[in-house]
Amino acid sequence: MNREIVRKENNIGFVSNEVSEGIIKASDVYGLKILLYISRENNNVTTIDIGKNVVELSMKVSEVAKYCNITSRTLYDNIKTMGKTQIEYDLPEKGQGFYQLIPEANIKDGILTIIMNTRLYSLFTKEFLNESYTTILQLDKLMKIKKNAHAIRIFLLLNRFNKYTKGIPKQKRFESLDELNDFFQVNYDTLSNMKSSVLNKIEKNLKGLIPCKFIPINGEGSGRGKKPIIGYILIKLAPVNIIEKQSNPEKSLFQKQIAKL
Repeated sequence: MNREIVRKENNIGFVSNEVSEGIIKASDVYGLKILLYISRENNNVTTIDIGKNVVELSMKVSEVAKYCNITSRTLYDNIKTMGKTQIEYDLPEKGQGFYQLIPEANIKDGILTIIMNTRLYSLFTKEFLNESYTTILQLDKLMKIKKNAHAIRIFLLLNRFNKYTKGIPKQKRFESLDELNDFFQVNYDTLSNMKSSVLNKIEKNLKGLIPCKFIPINGEGSGRGKKPIIGYILIKLAPVNIIEKQSNPEKSLFQKQIAKL
């Protein structure tokens, strides 16, 4: 994909997976939205390289808040949260460590000024050496997601899937409750609680934006009783205009694939 071409659409954002994961771990949903506002090509952000691997970013509070669908007060509160967020890295030349997402920020006369590490800034605004570690996002859809870190995490994951082709749903398997707890960084004691408190809310939040569904995985049951649910498969559903229309009694290829799970 030609990065410069897609950025001109002004609705496409790029963010390295290490940055997005670090922000989501801090449950800083609005922080991710603010960074993605900066990542847009026509974002009205003034950037100054002030040396010592540091850049200074200036932008209008009103424009950022409007684009991210938040109030100016929420923007200010989340800038403070971003100041506490750390992004971990593991680099051959530096070893393991972390960046502070925003070392310094201030708001004066309606202008938000952010100080940021140059390399960290490049992780969501410039070409990456390895595009497989980059998530490409439709920003208008992400900005509509309410403050739900779990939904944002799944939104990011679904955007990493390849394009939907030939009616075959893309998927990720969670084979157990432990896998789900680890992925979402929660500690539910039953799959039933996980489904009602996390998975159902994700499906609701992403409905109409990037359709998905969690399909139960059944384990081995004893006798003829109902087989127990041991995990879930996350399915990326096809957009409505791609799903085959039911003009005959036969199931569509898409439905057949779901039925096999």
